[in-house]
Amino acid sequence: MPGLTVLDPLERSRYTVETSRPVEPRRVPVSEFAAPVGAVTSLTTSRLRFQIMVAAYVRNADGDLILAADPDTATTLPADEYYIELSTPVKTYLHFHSGVEIDASNERLALTFDGETTVEFGARSRHTRPAGTVTTTADPEDVMAAISTFGSALKTTSPERSFTTLRGHPPAVELGDTLHVPDDVRPPQTGIRIEVPPDYESIFPVASLAYYLGAKLVPGRVPRIVTDGTIHSLDHPERGFEGEVERVLKQTFLFDCVTRTEGLYRVDLHERQRVESSVDRRLDFVALYDAPIAERLETYLDVPFSTLADAVPTWRLAVHVTNEFENVTRLPYVLRNLPVIRTAGETRAAEDAMATVTDIRAFARAAESDANRPAERVPEEDYVTVPDIDTLERAWLGKGAPVGGNKLLRSGFENRLAREQTTADIEITIVCNDSKMQAEWETALYGNRDDLPFDVTARRDCSTAELRELLHRRTDFFHYIGHVEDGSFVCPDGALDPTDVDSTGANMFLLNACRSYAPGKHLVEAGSIGGYRHLQRDRKRRCDGDRTNHRSTSQRRISASRGALGGSKSTACRQSVRGRRRRERRGRPVGEWYPQRHVRRTVRRRRVRTPSAVVSDERTLDGFDRHALHRRRPDAVSRGR
Repeated sequence: MPGLTVLDPLERSRYTVETSRPVEPRRVPVSEFAAPVGAVTSLTTSRLRFQIMVAAYVRNADGDLILAADPDTATTLPADEYYIELSTPVKTYLHFHSGVEIDASNERLALTFDGETTVEFGARSRHTRPAGTVTTTADPEDVMAAISTFGSALKTTSPERSFTTLRGHPPAVELGDTLHVPDDVRPPQTGIRIEVPPDYESIFPVASLAYYLGAKLVPGRVPRIVTDGTIHSLDHPERGFEGEVERVLKQTFLFDCVTRTEGLYRVDLHERQRVESSVDRRLDFVALYDAPIAERLETYLDVPFSTLADAVPTWRLAVHVTNEFENVTRLPYVLRNLPVIRTAGETRAAEDAMATVTDIRAFARAAESDANRPAERVPEEDYVTVPDIDTLERAWLGKGAPVGGNKLLRSGFENRLAREQTTADIEITIVCNDSKMQAEWETALYGNRDDLPFDVTARRDCSTAELRELLHRRTDFFHYIGHVEDGSFVCPDGALDPTDVDSTGANMFLLNACRSYAPGKHLVEAGSIGGYRHLQRDRKRRCDGDRTNHRSTSQRRISASRGALGGSKSTACRQSVRGRRRRERRGRPVGEWYPQRHVRRTVRRRRVRTPSAVVSDERTLDGFDRHALHRRRPDAVSRGR
């Protein structure tokens, strides 16, 4: 079928759209496109068909939302100028002048124009990187000043910053002899101040909150939030300090998601109905949307958390941070996802992990089936147990080999930022070094390779030299099936110590081998972004190859900058609240629209005779920092077929 393939060469994302005839894409200047994109191409067609469920926002030339298309949408819009924002794997906007028939279902989205029409495709990479670097000493007050700059990455202080793409990457932090804050990453003037005692146990837990609020972090005798109109204590008698910080973050985020429905995304939100039915007094969300961020925060915190608890999402990520001052250099890489941050007491972690590690080592000794194999190499780090709290993902930041969570390494984040752009097919390398595990190697692990854009290389019984060469070679995903003994990959002619591999070209990896924590960590330090590894021998799956189709309960992710946070394809709790998945299944769009023109403009809200129309009054959009949205992201590119 003729069509167009849209690629993100940095994130390695792509999708294909069918056209009515073969097309020849033509480059269009980005400056002529109203939405913030990295590349624009135009083509002529009478039809576009997306073979996936795609939610769509339709706006007129002024940016007014006139239709939010869901899977039940079947409507026709008259001839006019339109922009359509699509929830595709690569962020995409369409621009055209024509009437259009929109037919959406759970399987596809079809757009049929009034004859041959020139359609502009604007695409933007979701890849982000630090805009600058702050230098800090180990002094806690300098560390607080460094964290205060994280809010400079917010592209707006309006409620729309609850969208992930409106929260840029915080500045990078490096250690030095003096504090240095570049002018371009100075903290925003939000009128919000967070005071905590100047110690790491108090500083690190408020990093996400300070970033999201654009707050200044300063020393104080007791933890509290201070604005011109109120003082809110962060030392709750029941929840404690960290619990109250978590409550403020979640409640603020929830209310921002609700309040933004009075702005550029006037859609019916299930959580708004729940909030309005739970809160005793009626909140004026129209006024809240226009209010300064500090005033909104004051109103949000006046609402008892108990009335909102059921509407708060299951949070995506909890990061447990040790009190090492070096962790301030790692925090910028995880904050964009607004994790709940907890301090990890060394004594508590060691005691909790002790029983688990004892069981692991006892089992490993008892289950060893080959006395000729070398003994297990003990990891260079102590085992630590990551507390089991109510989040989708748990991670560990600092010294320690986590049991029950993902290990985060700064090198993995930096490797992701340094990744080269490419539009080639995804390369997968599979190595099977154990004949008893050949069933896993022979199965169609990666789908129909003729239909999917995968270039798969599969090898068996690799020698140490061959395995070293494959690890050096560039590949998007390296899948190892076999054994790791004494921290080395087992090969027919011996064992390959991962420290002998000074650099690796594997972006991500899966080590289906018991006790592969140490090799996995070294691969990240040698150039990988991250991957999966086994921490210990699995009771459900022996390492001699029996029952290879059982996934190890001890398999964990290590260090991937996005992978360790739930994977690049994860949508859970990314930018909305509980029920997001249900809305996505119904085709409810969760997107972002930031026109680059009309820095201040008036939007007239009106009733339209189409599905999902929203009724409201006329109001002025003030809160958007549209100038910040002019920053270009790495190009997404497109090519015709």
